[in-house]
Amino acid sequence: SGEIRFAAHLGLYPICWRHRNVLAGKDKAFRPSVYQRVTGKPVQILAGGKDDFDDPDSCEKFLAELSAPVRAHFSLTNYPTGTFAWDSRFSSTTYDAGAKKGKGGFVNVIADAETANRSREFTVAYFLAALRP
Repeated sequence: SGEIRFAAHLGLYPICWRHRNVLAGKDKAFRPSVYQRVTGKPVQILAGGKDDFDDPDSCEKFLAELSAPVRAHFSLTNYPTGTFAWDSRFSSTTYDAGAKKGKGGFVNVIADAETANRSREFTVAYFLAALRP
């Protein structure tokens, strides 16, 4: 058909509390219907257990709240020691109004070479599998 389509999707530290707010109808920019249909291709989420934007289980809760037909396309890999931006080259701490589930606070970025390498290797293998003819 000549139409370009996605082969797969990957969310890297996606701040799942915001996606949960969309599903709950609490977001001003998106309606809950945005999650009624997906492309039909796999969606992989990579999340960190120590992400200062989210609770450690925010992404699990988000996936559980999706309808069963949509949820079937989603998978989650959680890196328990991963902070937001675990694949950064340098560690830092900054204030962000969206931290702590929108309450505001400090976001710790801890550069973690081991988790960064694991997540990169996972991502490459994920897309190679998705793009294989």
